[in-house]
Amino acid sequence: MKTSFFPIDDSESKYTISLTAIEVPIEKYNIVRNELYNFSCGLIYEKGYVKNPPELHGAELLKGLEWATDEIRLNCFKKIVQIINENKLYVYRLGYYKKSVKIFLKSDPKLYSMNFFSVQRLMGHLSEEKLAIPIIDGLHEENSKFFNMGGQGLSILHSIDNEDKVSVKNFKNICEPLFASSKYSALIQLADMASYLLQSLDYKVLNVECGEFKRKIQNIAESFDKELIHNEIFYMRISE
Repeated sequence: MKTSFFPIDDSESKYTISLTAIEVPIEKYNIVRNELYNFSCGLIYEKGYVKNPPELHGAELLKGLEWATDEIRLNCFKKIVQIINENKLYVYRLGYYKKSVKIFLKSDPKLYSMNFFSVQRLMGHLSEEKLAIPIIDGLHEENSKFFNMGGQGLSILHSIDNEDKVSVKNFKNICEPLFASSKYSALIQLADMASYLLQSLDYKVLNVECGEFKRKIQNIAESFDKELIHNEIFYMRISE
């Protein structure tokens, strides 16, 4: 059976809260991993450093590194777009406008449960003839429980032959989530950076004025191959 990794990362701004998943077919894993690490290692090896490469983390990109300039940071974002476009990786970002889900944020401040269910349904539609392996940033048990319960729940229902009670298509082909630290995972760093890029476009949709650096990030985000991007933020009217 064909298999795809789905690295998943969350993003949150003043206006939106979402999860971003990237489909990485297992046969492309080595290529994608090597391209990202070749780039991030090059950031430091060219300067004479001999240590682990810096983590590519959108919200705090190269923070505290004296050699990191805005130009270098923008090149990091451009590299992410290049990797995704050239390897034809599909990116899925699903979430909500925060003011429409305030009632749910009380019990789930990061909205992990609702957003992960949306991602699971999407993976189900993509997994009729392949296995989907979610890989999620974070090892904190309090946060990961929202993902664990959703992932394990599908597995249990499949195991006890209660498939008719599940609205997620092909859920038997969706594995329980695996967790890793983004610092040591190329795929999660890829998802994090892609998430940050797509989140920057929310400000355009909402006509929110941005600074020069943010506008440059938005321009980079707009260079994604549109055929590869599913970026949908919902407004839940039921909670009004």
